[in-house]
Amino acid sequence: MQGTSRLVICGRSVLSNNTVHLLFSGQSGESKQLVEFDGAEFYTEREFTLEPVSGKQTVTFLFLSGDSEEIRE
Repeated sequence: MQGTSRLVICGRSVLSNNTVHLLFSGQSGESKQLVEFDGAEFYTEREFTLEPVSGKQTVTFLFLSGDSEEIRE
């Protein structure tokens, strides 16, 4: 089964840097990855390279207390 190794997030933040924890849950267990989202006044698309993930996964976005991201669906 082919997987993915990238993620695109469209968002904005008044802070210069925000850490987003990504939690992947699937049949093979759980894994965590981190991405750093740079601040932007306007909604901006950012592409992140991930460690490869395959299979059906539930993805949970965890934001640190004090971070200030606004993410578009």
